[in-house]
Amino acid sequence: MPKKALPFICLFLLFLMAASCSASSVSRSFSKATAYMDESIMVNLTVSITSGETFYAIDENYPSGWEIISTTGNFSQLGHVKWVVAENAVNTTHSYTIKIPMQPGTHTFSGIYMFENMIAEATISGSSQVTVIAQGDIDGNSCVDIGDLAAIGLDFGKTSGFADPDSDINKNGSVDIFDLVVVGKEFGAGC
Repeated sequence: MPKKALPFICLFLLFLMAASCSASSVSRSFSKATAYMDESIMVNLTVSITSGETFYAIDENYPSGWEIISTTGNFSQLGHVKWVVAENAVNTTHSYTIKIPMQPGTHTFSGIYMFENMIAEATISGSSQVTVIAQGDIDGNSCVDIGDLAAIGLDFGKTSGFADPDSDINKNGSVDIFDLVVVGKEFGAGC
């Protein structure tokens, strides 16, 4: 190989590496990573276009039992929200609001996307899990039970110096009847 060809080949390889590092992508984020059962959260899919693509498709998968409340998606079907941009693609964020079921635990989202210049689909990056807790689950065992009532009992009437800061469920600065009502209303949830 001639010596003059070596710098050209190195430059070409650097160009290819730089191009692959700046590929377009889709990343997921949540309005909350920890949320209560029966609450709604927003899921955002941020589209970053860096390679001049004009069209792409996204297929977002959400956990079983969750319910779509609203979406900017082109269409949805059970377990999926999909976006297809057929021309003039730009950097944007696609969103959907989803209602959390009465199932405590950690729930996983997944999805794929493909831009016109890609040879294979790619996995959506970013956050993928939401932890669902029962409101009133002070001790974090995924069950509103006697342990949570005990936590309220230890701090009942206090406005500071809580044995467990989570016993002030409504965050009004005191552990009072309103916190007790939440535990009573949710008693047995998640158990």
